[in-house]
Amino acid sequence: MYFKTTEELQASYTIHCNNYADFSQTLNSNTLSGYTTEHEYLLIGAIPNQTNTITVTLTNKQGKVVDTLSWSYNAPSLQGGDQYLTVECDVSNTSSLSNGLYTVLGNDVTEDSEEQAYMRLYDNYGIIRSEIPIVSYRSHRILFENNTMYFSISSTKIVGMEQTGYVSKIYDTGNYKLHHDYIFDTNHNLLVLATKKEAQTSEDKIIMIERNSGNITELVDLIDLLPNYYSTTSLPDDAENLDWMHINSLALVDKTSLIISSRETSTIIKLDNIYSNPTIDYMIGSDNFWQESGYDSLLLNKTSDFSMQAGQHCVTYVEDNSLPQGQYYLYLYNNN
Repeated sequence: MYFKTTEELQASYTIHCNNYADFSQTLNSNTLSGYTTEHEYLLIGAIPNQTNTITVTLTNKQGKVVDTLSWSYNAPSLQGGDQYLTVECDVSNTSSLSNGLYTVLGNDVTEDSEEQAYMRLYDNYGIIRSEIPIVSYRSHRILFENNTMYFSISSTKIVGMEQTGYVSKIYDTGNYKLHHDYIFDTNHNLLVLATKKEAQTSEDKIIMIERNSGNITELVDLIDLLPNYYSTTSLPDDAENLDWMHINSLALVDKTSLIISSRETSTIIKLDNIYSNPTIDYMIGSDNFWQESGYDSLLLNKTSDFSMQAGQHCVTYVEDNSLPQGQYYLYLYNNN
């Protein structure tokens, strides 16, 4: 919806649908104060295939309601099917949750499938509030910058969608296919985990997509960094390509270093100088796996007795001012 007011006002809305909890949000005015005379909004949250009553409320800076508008809206059915209209959740703890939407990055759909690929958003009570159709494959991560949401819509495209739902950016991965993860670097370019098309190996490259031009540069090839280990691997009889590293997450450290997660080696790897001359700073993995590989000197030493990770995903880098200089936390999803 779009409208103007003579006075600076704040807009909020509530969606009511019988047999469902109401959904209310304050709308984003793109101003520091939250008040504006020019209003442009996307109202999400309607229950699909149901009659919804939408009420928009305008409030002035003194907290007084100056106007309301209500209407009925017959929302369309979901493109991805009617399953998962609600998901079960523990509602006893909703007071501790933020009033947000929780993202399910969706189903895994091949490019030639007739099934609709999608992302879905749920409220605190597990009620569906939005479906974002995509082309194929699945969305792996959502990035936000300047009121634009970036996400992958297939194995070869990442888009930037503005608050109104308008897709203003489309990035193509060119001679590569993306997988698992992508992030912004400090220059606002996209760093993307990638597989080179027609290559004999998969999920072992990192590319950069320049923000303005869309130009693609291959930054890291793990074969170049671990040639001796690569030479010991072989293609399984039933495989189309060799998935010998399977990088599944990346995190930026400082300006020119990355921490990546390798599922196949159960190893976390820190890379330095990614834009000029990539090198391995250290690895966190099993002594037994890497012994006599020639790379065991890169392993960090365990300082206590704990079980090592296996097949880990989603390694996340977190700085903390309470830590000594140079130290940081790494979180991971441990698959063992």
